[in-house]
Amino acid sequence: MNELSPSVAGWSYGFGLFAFLIFGLHLWFGWRGTRRGGWLLAAIGASALWCLLSVLFARHPVWQLWILSGAFDSIRIGFWVVFCMALLAPEGGRVPASVARICAVVLAAVGARLAVDLCVGLGVGGAFLAGFAAIATGLACCVAGLVAVEQLYRNFLPESRWGIKPLCIGLAASFFFDIYLFADAFLYRRFDLSLWAVRAIPAALAMPLV
Repeated sequence: MNELSPSVAGWSYGFGLFAFLIFGLHLWFGWRGTRRGGWLLAAIGASALWCLLSVLFARHPVWQLWILSGAFDSIRIGFWVVFCMALLAPEGGRVPASVARICAVVLAAVGARLAVDLCVGLGVGGAFLAGFAAIATGLACCVAGLVAVEQLYRNFLPESRWGIKPLCIGLAASFFFDIYLFADAFLYRRFDLSLWAVRAIPAALAMPLV
């Protein structure tokens, strides 16, 4: 990893934390106990924790915080995927079988990254898991998020798609940035921390579109 600018990362992830907390509180007070709202709250809560851990890592760059930040990054993407799939199901119902199969594959990619993070945290697997496997599963996780957004838009009722376009645009833009970050890391076998430092900004800017 190249040199990290703590101030840039602190402001970026601090802004993300503030945005997720404000939006989460707004949603919490208006939540009526629906399943979709619950998944959205879980996604926002995990995103806020990801930003908090990233702020702490920017201030105190130790590997434990890096692993925890990556784990909650995977968890937040998993919750966003489930939320997207929940929008395709009637409240209390199930998503179509074809979409459910794709969702299972997408969540498997998220689970793979979590497993790698756990192994790295426990000191299992050595440099391979800490380097190549962690980056590869992170890239797969971000691609999985983008696939979930594509499936949401593709399978939503055509006459109602206008209502989810802002959500799809916001999440897709965030995942595109994530894919660029991890693809760059995959190519050069290291993270560009100048890109990592501003990663929370596109994620936070997507919140008004949700």
